[in-house]
Amino acid sequence: MIFKSKPITSYDDFSVWEIGVDRVPDVTQFVFEVYFNRFSKEYHWEGEYEKLESDDNAVLWDSTIYAALDKEESILATIRTIERRGHPLPIERDFKVDVFQVCDDINLVPNRIFEGGRFAKSTEKAKKSGILRSRGIALMEELLACTVYTCSQEKNNIWFSTIDTHVLYLLRSRGLRFSPIGKTDMNYLGSPTVPVCLPIDECRNYMREFNYIRYLRYFRPVGETVSHAK
Repeated sequence: MIFKSKPITSYDDFSVWEIGVDRVPDVTQFVFEVYFNRFSKEYHWEGEYEKLESDDNAVLWDSTIYAALDKEESILATIRTIERRGHPLPIERDFKVDVFQVCDDINLVPNRIFEGGRFAKSTEKAKKSGILRSRGIALMEELLACTVYTCSQEKNNIWFSTIDTHVLYLLRSRGLRFSPIGKTDMNYLGSPTVPVCLPIDECRNYMREFNYIRYLRYFRPVGETVSHAK
């Protein structure tokens, strides 16, 4: 993780930033509010801010966080990846998933192992910032593109995640064909959550063949800047 947050690219209505240590507490608070506003109503979740904060701090230096910000630099959406660098990932700790066994089962000798999470968007804040409803999708697309780029710079990388079942449907519809690798926890941080994995090379090949526009968007050559979605 970088020390100070920095902008990556900007548009008329929002900008994309790589978040540094200086704004990690803001991200934790934002994600908690998004989760609570949705899951407390739908699933009667009472909130677990302390767990969220503790988990974020525990993986701080292995994390890469991207966020969409409005003109006042308030957070509108976030996404995080954690690289496994000797310490177990949250999916290993909370879902008892053996990531190396999963890789062995699919005949993959992993180069780098990532876990994605904290995929959150505040529709209410985006609306208050004057962002059109149709542009709400662009917020998440930009963050997804940044994250896939982060995870796809070498061959044989793999992306794990614990994903809300609704978000899993959203990601799969965009060609990120995560596969379940364990039982769904019906109340993990407020909602039904399933452990999944995605071999990056398999995803790259699938998009190249079946969704070339998205392939170009997500799998940019090394050194190419973040794409400018219209």
